[in-house]
Amino acid sequence: MVKKSLSKAKYWGPGGLAMTPTDREIFREEIDWFLPRKVFDIHVHLHAKVKNGSPAVSMRLVKDFQKMVFPGRRCANLVLPVPPEGHTVEQVNRLAMREFRKDSTADDAILMFVEPSMSAEYVREELIKNNAVGLKVYMIYSTVKDKAKAPIRSFLAEKHIKVMDELGMMVMLHLSKPKAIADPANIRDIEVLSKRYANSKWVLAHCGRCFRPGLFEKVVDRLNALPNVYVETAAVCEPLVFMEVFKNFDLSRLMFGTDGVSFGGMRGRYVETGLFWSLVGRPGFQWRADFLLTQPTFVVYEQLRAMSRAARLVGLGKRDIRNIFWNNAIRLIRSIRQAQKTV
Repeated sequence: MVKKSLSKAKYWGPGGLAMTPTDREIFREEIDWFLPRKVFDIHVHLHAKVKNGSPAVSMRLVKDFQKMVFPGRRCANLVLPVPPEGHTVEQVNRLAMREFRKDSTADDAILMFVEPSMSAEYVREELIKNNAVGLKVYMIYSTVKDKAKAPIRSFLAEKHIKVMDELGMMVMLHLSKPKAIADPANIRDIEVLSKRYANSKWVLAHCGRCFRPGLFEKVVDRLNALPNVYVETAAVCEPLVFMEVFKNFDLSRLMFGTDGVSFGGMRGRYVETGLFWSLVGRPGFQWRADFLLTQPTFVVYEQLRAMSRAARLVGLGKRDIRNIFWNNAIRLIRSIRQAQKTV
C-alpha cells in the first residue's frame, strides 16, 4: 500500500492516495470490465519534491499506486524525468535513472530529458550509457519568450532529432500553442520532421494535447499518414475525445498513459472550458458539499471511465483494447531496444 504519510498529503486532494468508497464503486462499475490484465503506462513521471507542489515521486511509489488503483493487473512503465524548480536537467536525469534502477523490471523503460542547448554528442552518449529509449522535451525550455506559443523546433532541437533518427529512438512530445495538434504550424512540423527523419519515433502526449473535443479530428487523417507517429492518452478525461480517437486513428499506434502519480493521482478532472481546458481539483481547489457530498476520484479514474464509455459507444473490440493497454507500447520499446543491438 501507499505510505500513510503520502496518502494523506494535501497535494493529492480529499482522500489523498488512499482508496475511498467512491473510488471503489467507480472502479467496480465503470473500469474493471474494461481494464485488461496487463497495463503498460507510457507516461509516468519521477521527480524530487516540488516546492509548494507534489511530494517526491519514486519508482516504488508509482508501483505501489498502480497496485492499488489497478488491482490484479500486471503493470509496466515508461519513465519520464521531470525538472522541478531548483534542479538542473542533468540532476533530474540522474535522480530518475537512480530511482529507475532501484525498482524497475525488464518491461520498464526510461527516457532522457533534454533541452536545446545540450550537444548532440552528449545526448547520444547519455542515451546509450543509460539504456534509455528516447527523449522527453518540454516547452518550458523553449528558446522563445512566450512558452505557451512555442514552436516545436524551439524546444526540440533538430540536432537531437538526428540522434533519434540515427538510433531509432522516440521523443515524447508535449505540444505548445492553444490549438495543440490542430495548430497549422504544429501539424506541419510533425509531418516534415517525421518524414525527414523516418527512423525516429514520435509519441504525442495527451492525445496530441487534445483535452477537449474537436481538435484531434481536424488532423487525424494527416496523422494516419505518418507511420512513425504515435499517440498516448495521458490525463484526457473527455469521452468525446476518445470517441474521435477510437473511431478514426490507426489503433496500432495508440498507447495508454496516465501522467503517473503526480497528476493521475490527483483528485479531480480535466474539463473543457471555453476554447481551452482546466484541471478541476488542482492543489488548493476548494471542494464544496451542498445537498450531496462531493467525493472526487483520481484523475486516472476519470480518464479510464471516459475511455470505457467511449469504447462502449464505438464498439471497441477486446483485441484493440489489449493492444492499446499493452501490446503497442511493448512492440515500440522492443523495436527500439532491438535497434540498439545493431548500433
